[in-house]
Amino acid sequence: MVYMTAPIDFAESAKHYTLSIRLSTDGFSFSVCGSSGDGGEVAGGSFEVNVQHSLAANVKQFLAQTGELRHVYRRVNVLMHTDRYTVMPLDLYEDSMAEKIFSQNLPRRNNEVVLCNVLGRSGAAVLFGIDKLSHLFLAEQFPGARFFATVSPLMEYFSEKSRKCDCRCLFAHPAPGMTDVVAFDRGRLQLANTYLAAGDDDRCFYLLSAWKSLGYSQEDDRLCLAGISAADAGRMTGRLEKFVRHVDVVEAADGLPFDMQSLMLCE
Repeated sequence: MVYMTAPIDFAESAKHYTLSIRLSTDGFSFSVCGSSGDGGEVAGGSFEVNVQHSLAANVKQFLAQTGELRHVYRRVNVLMHTDRYTVMPLDLYEDSMAEKIFSQNLPRRNNEVVLCNVLGRSGAAVLFGIDKLSHLFLAEQFPGARFFATVSPLMEYFSEKSRKCDCRCLFAHPAPGMTDVVAFDRGRLQLANTYLAAGDDDRCFYLLSAWKSLGYSQEDDRLCLAGISAADAGRMTGRLEKFVRHVDVVEAADGLPFDMQSLMLCE
């Protein structure tokens, strides 16, 4: 499915447009947006994956069947929605140690390449794994593409939000099958984790457990649900407000995953 909010001249894509691709087990999506001042996002679409096939097979089909991906772009971003990542302080990070540190925290897979996102706002490095063959297909199609774990732009976006608060903030990004949780104390990262949680009960349990383990105040600190529909937000806030006084909601733009949106906002 493809949608377009404004006409786009693909003949000018190499000069003026950024392509962002998001890969997830529940489906792929992409967006095309103009450079600053060009009107923002102008096109996007989604691609249904075949769960019986490997990630690489789905990526290959996605690239072959989506005409918008065959153009040359000014910049290409690839986001991988995954819980296979680990976070470390930026001042301790060294390129040569990336794979070793990743292996110490997560069981390695033979078909996996380890990549790193250096996050200046958050003061952290995110090491994450992506399927080797999928990475190869995408790197061949888009030389110079930047690869991200979806938690990385979320961390940068939430870091900026937390600096504007005079309290500690726990941010949650509910996504199909997972919930990303990031916590900051006035811009200082305290927690970044992704929980395998699908239903409201599980999501609220993990959020409140994280809240308690961090020692946050039920009266003074804030919990923010980001990228969530109004209906889902209503259900979750009703449960969470029994335990946390300040619960905020940030809705995603129509048709655009919130982690992809946050990457654009952090550009």
